[in-house]
Amino acid sequence: MCRAIVEYLAHLQSECLDHEWQQWLIRPVTSGNNRVYRVTRDSDDWAVKFAIRDNRDRARREFNSLVFLDGLQAQIAPRPIHLDLDSYEQAVVVQTWMPGTPLWSPPQDDATWLEILHTYRRLHLLQPAGGTRWDSSDGPVLSPLTPDDTRASIHEFSQKIPPAGQSERLTGLIQMLDRFTLPTTPESLCWAHGDPNIRNLILTADGIKLVDWEYSGISDPTVEIAKLMSHSNAAMAGEERWAWVAEQYAALSSGRDMLARIQVMYALRLVGWCVRLLFGRHVLLRQPSVRLVGHGPEAEMSTLENIDLYFERAHDQLVRLG
Repeated sequence: MCRAIVEYLAHLQSECLDHEWQQWLIRPVTSGNNRVYRVTRDSDDWAVKFAIRDNRDRARREFNSLVFLDGLQAQIAPRPIHLDLDSYEQAVVVQTWMPGTPLWSPPQDDATWLEILHTYRRLHLLQPAGGTRWDSSDGPVLSPLTPDDTRASIHEFSQKIPPAGQSERLTGLIQMLDRFTLPTTPESLCWAHGDPNIRNLILTADGIKLVDWEYSGISDPTVEIAKLMSHSNAAMAGEERWAWVAEQYAALSSGRDMLARIQVMYALRLVGWCVRLLFGRHVLLRQPSVRLVGHGPEAEMSTLENIDLYFERAHDQLVRLG
């Protein structure tokens, strides 16, 4: 039954409307990277994702993460149904549809934000089989993990921006980052969602659920929360909200130096976003898109206004922590 609907969708035009096929109701789903469909027939209600093929091994990573979470009865993610890495142009992962309301923009109320943070904390407390601590043998390790690694990755990424995207403003920001004394703190490894984009959060009757696990793996909770705070799709929430988010997650974790570690990683992630947006504007938008949905999501992010906003945010955070 699963293979038949996947076979049909694999040969479907990338742009289509809601329709029926062999009693399946097929509805295209908005996605930032991949082709995604909601398919429903009788008691089956699934999300079928055709994933980009790249070195992230997205479909396998997502499926394996869903298997892990389902085995622990975490109840914060869809359940895995089917994985096919070889039969089609794109790898395919099928999972249960997550009913609820996608948080397309940052919520305004504290209660919803607390639900989000409780969900991420529950995830970060999960342990591998046997109750051992996480290490590099338990799955893909998401990098960079430490502040020093993050700064090094920003330097490396900035070198990929062509001359048209280089500027005194970028040079000055990176020099400011280099003058910043980064703390040396121990890592606290966890299983991470990896893509805490506000649009990957679903508000359900049973709380917040997380979708899109193709970036998941072993990371540090400070990296995950800093990603949530710095992502372009949630920039409108404002710095007062992000300071509150950092404080609330630190209180939930009761971890030593957790708040300070999040604040450092947040500043670093904002600098990284400055580089990322310049790369998007001067490289990604000028070549064929690797996204299966075209340039739309990149064009939405990599605007001059957004670049200006991120330079301001990054500068202000480095000043506060300097």
